[in-house]
Amino acid sequence: MSVPAARRTLRVVAVVLAVVGVALDQATKAIALHYLSGGRTISLIGDVLTFRLVRNPGAAFSAGEQFTVVFTILAAVAAAAIVIWGIPRINTRGWAIIAGFALAGVVGNLIDRIIREPAHFHGHVIDFIALKYFAVFNVADIFLTCVAVATIVYTLVEGKNEEKDGVSLVEDENAVEGAAETTTDDARTTVQGGRGGSADRATDAVSEEAAPGPRER
Repeated sequence: MSVPAARRTLRVVAVVLAVVGVALDQATKAIALHYLSGGRTISLIGDVLTFRLVRNPGAAFSAGEQFTVVFTILAAVAAAAIVIWGIPRINTRGWAIIAGFALAGVVGNLIDRIIREPAHFHGHVIDFIALKYFAVFNVADIFLTCVAVATIVYTLVEGKNEEKDGVSLVEDENAVEGAAETTTDDARTTVQGGRGGSADRATDAVSEEAAPGPRER
């Protein structure tokens, strides 16, 4: 597969993951609105992990609740940056997966801010996964958290691989230089040997011509 074709495939992977992620996020929010309205709580692991509906005007994990419009604008800018700048530059499957889920997380919550109550672009994000002593969040928040961790890990791994590739490249270059020097030395020896042999043959010929023939009686 050519490089342009491979990059197109990676872009498609990122877009498909983003679409699937947004669909999953919105589907789970719709289910939460249907089953958890009216203050209903569903316990999964005692009171440690529960499902309960929270309308969040702030950022991920209910942070910054006074800045709904600001977060809406920032989310729109982030989504545009991923689409315009990030996805076209994808060159590995790892970054394709990261970009896809990052776009899914951003767009999933952005949709809530645009279309949900109390008003367009002032909408509250639907959160429903409650973890005791932590926060109430949703599937889009999970995507964004995983993306943050994966970006750090993948960057470190990729950096180490680049260092290994750099060392291997240096070793290969040294091997090529060594082979070239050996070949040059062999060529010089061959040339010098050829020149020496020619000189010896020429000396022998001259000696034979100069040598006196048998005397006549």
